[in-house]
Amino acid sequence: MAQGEVFVDAVTITGNHDVKFPYEIFQGKFWEGTSRIDGWVYDINIGRGQFSDDDEVQTQFGKNEGRGEVICGSTSWSDYCFEARIKIHLATKAGIVARYRGKQRYLCVEIEGNTARLVQRNYGDKVLAEVDLSSLGISWQQGTLYAMQIRCKGPDITVMLEGQEILTGIDHTLNCGGAGFMFEDGIMGVRDIRCYGLVS
Repeated sequence: MAQGEVFVDAVTITGNHDVKFPYEIFQGKFWEGTSRIDGWVYDINIGRGQFSDDDEVQTQFGKNEGRGEVICGSTSWSDYCFEARIKIHLATKAGIVARYRGKQRYLCVEIEGNTARLVQRNYGDKVLAEVDLSSLGISWQQGTLYAMQIRCKGPDITVMLEGQEILTGIDHTLNCGGAGFMFEDGIMGVRDIRCYGLVS
């Protein structure tokens, strides 16, 4: 009987996909060098499970200084919805990413203070839409989980927060790519991650 390890380079999903991820996508102990996030590409300084005062199981990751990302998927993803419940824990800004094609090419929804922005990052940042959440009756609280969703269908981009449409934009530059999370100068928590295709 032969023994060994099998390395899976990629998994391709054809047709209309609907993927739900586990609450804890982080495995191992970061401080012992045994950490990993299987199936995701990441640039982080911090990775862990929930804090002792968190009410729900979640994965936490962050970057001590600068921007970090945690991404799954590929350029075969084009029209889809990516959603998760996210919280910001002392980060300057954090949010979700769509149509990721590298560290300098993606769309993101970033929360900074009580402002939400839809940003096209294409070797520079271009704000496609912005809203002061208080104008919608929302007060973003650090350490609280919020349901966020980005829907990408052709050039049309729609962002939902807690079931309410908060941003829309048009992007003809980035038409495909992976999805995930971005964060700057701190930690964010995530759970209830789901990605599904949008069919015509």
